[in-house]
Amino acid sequence: MKKKIAFVIPGLESGGAERVVSTLANELCNKYEIIIITLWDVEPFYHLNNAIKHIKCAEKPLISVNIFQALWNNFLLLKKIKKIISNYEIELTIGFTTTANILATLASKSKKIPCIISERSNPNIYTLNKLWNYLRKKTYKRADFLVVQTKQNQSYFNKFTTNKKLIVLPNPLSKELTRNKKRNPNKDNIILNVGRLDKNKSQDLLIRAFSNIKTDGWRLIFVGDGEEKSNYINLTKSLGIESMVSFVGNDTKVYNYYNSSKIFAFTSQSEGFPNVLTEAMYFQLPCISTNCPNGPSEIINDGINGYLIPINDQFLLEQKLTDLMHSENLCKKFGENAFLSVKKYQTENVVRKWDELILKLI
Repeated sequence: MKKKIAFVIPGLESGGAERVVSTLANELCNKYEIIIITLWDVEPFYHLNNAIKHIKCAEKPLISVNIFQALWNNFLLLKKIKKIISNYEIELTIGFTTTANILATLASKSKKIPCIISERSNPNIYTLNKLWNYLRKKTYKRADFLVVQTKQNQSYFNKFTTNKKLIVLPNPLSKELTRNKKRNPNKDNIILNVGRLDKNKSQDLLIRAFSNIKTDGWRLIFVGDGEEKSNYINLTKSLGIESMVSFVGNDTKVYNYYNSSKIFAFTSQSEGFPNVLTEAMYFQLPCISTNCPNGPSEIINDGINGYLIPINDQFLLEQKLTDLMHSENLCKKFGENAFLSVKKYQTENVVRKWDELILKLI
């Protein structure tokens, strides 16, 4: 009989944590019986193996207008998770993101089963209110392992648990992506950005930089969606570059854009772990990234396999884009070095380390 593992995560929409859970679940379902518990009902954006069960705690996110309603709503979610653990005889839970981590730990410990939790965002940027911060401090030390993605996050979360329980594991590359990498693709003059269109990703910086440099025959493509999309479209119009900039929305076949683009630009203010950066580097794209907390500096060796620039430095972004646009040799050098440096993030390498953790508990 296969051991039973449940991932706990708020939803399964498009996003970094959601992609990682989907990847881990797909890889581990050959060895374990996998259940994904989501706090609400969202159609999975990423492919899931038919052997994986998806169970929702609620039909939609529970809205809380005050602290008492928040406590009640989370009590209902906790009760539901505990019931699922009992009904399906779950032997280990794995939480992803803060709310799910807290609920998974409380539910698991009440049922006397082990629990792994995983923090995904930059804690110095995404702060919690007093209640959730208190709950995090109280529950995280009870988890059997706390997984973070970077050494920078490790230094922050060492106050929540012991060094022995605190594990650094980067995000795995998706197999669906890696197997769709073309060996010698036909590249177009495209600068690519992949990610949610929001203020934290600062794509307006890239749009302004693109408008200031000579871009004859070049295009700028954004893959992703978000609340800033209409503002960014209006910005391209005000700068007179709307014909050279495309917003294509979310796309499960993002590998088509990685295969056809020549440069990848990443302008975030902060990250938990920049999945899209390792993806672009795997596709041998020369990358320019802001040196934001956390992640890029642990992935890019400046001037060797890409460029790191200060946050919000539009002038340097314009300069580095121009350098890459006018030097095929530099693009080739960065691309080759980038590919070699991110092979350690291939699915089987990261999943093996997760499995080693799991085997210590069940």
